[in-house]
Amino acid sequence: TLLNKGAVLTPQRRLYTVQQMPITEASIDGTLLRDVYVVMGEPQDGRWSIHLYLNPLVEFIWLGGMIIIMGLGLTLSYSVGRIARHVAFPFSLAAEKPADNSNVK
Repeated sequence: TLLNKGAVLTPQRRLYTVQQMPITEASIDGTLLRDVYVVMGEPQDGRWSIHLYLNPLVEFIWLGGMIIIMGLGLTLSYSVGRIARHVAFPFSLAAEKPADNSNVK
């Protein structure tokens, strides 16, 4: 069991006989605060090694990505609104100054 919560992690080492290729399957237990990876290593002298990796706060990487995407959406919506207003009113509503013709003879 993993940390007394009843999770059983079963990493595997498989051998595909046609290609003679060994493949390692990791076992992962993830929560909001940490991820635990269990991987089987290479056999040495008839014994297997087990690698245990504890990665804290991995879920916050996904949260950061969502915040970036929401900020992008907010920025694009503001830009689209500015373009729509510019297309609707392409001219200035302010009165234009008359041309200065004092140099013309």
